[in-house]
Amino acid sequence: MKTLFLFISLYCYLPQSSFASSILEVSINQLVHKSASIVEGEVVSINPEMSIDGQIYTYVDFLILDTLSGSLNVGETITLRFTGGTANGLTLNIGSTIPSVGEHGIYFIESINVPLMNPLYGWSQGHFRVQPNGHILAGNDQVVVGINNHSTHEKSPMKTSTGLAKGVITRPNKATLSLPITLDQFKSRINDIKQK
Repeated sequence: MKTLFLFISLYCYLPQSSFASSILEVSINQLVHKSASIVEGEVVSINPEMSIDGQIYTYVDFLILDTLSGSLNVGETITLRFTGGTANGLTLNIGSTIPSVGEHGIYFIESINVPLMNPLYGWSQGHFRVQPNGHILAGNDQVVVGINNHSTHEKSPMKTSTGLAKGVITRPNKATLSLPITLDQFKSRINDIKQK
């Protein structure tokens, strides 16, 4: 009931255009070239808070394990703010996956300093989780088996995101048709795209 009350309160508070927007599909090429930083990191803590105006934000602290792009340093800890989470017994879910403590992943960060609803480029499209078995899960919760870099000149109609950037190839977690790519292979493909 508290969640419903919060949703109704936010509906009245936020401009209607906030509810009319969708996340557009982006390509792996856009993820690589338009992200302010691309890092391998581990979530070391989260801190959900309710602001004075009743908005809920979750502050996520990442330990940087490797830097693929940008000026962040290995060993540095950064904090990114995500809209949503649970605070004071209330939950706000805007359809954005918030990283959890202990998560290991590759993060395509749109901005470190500018407050956004989700600081990851393309929201879930820029969020890749590394599993204990070494498999990488894309934003659609499927295992990454390859990356096909689409040409920047390729014309295609704009589509709403399904959580997966164009050019990232996945398969269901339990399927055995294609072998998952390793973390090193994934990072190598990102570095290849950076050079183009």
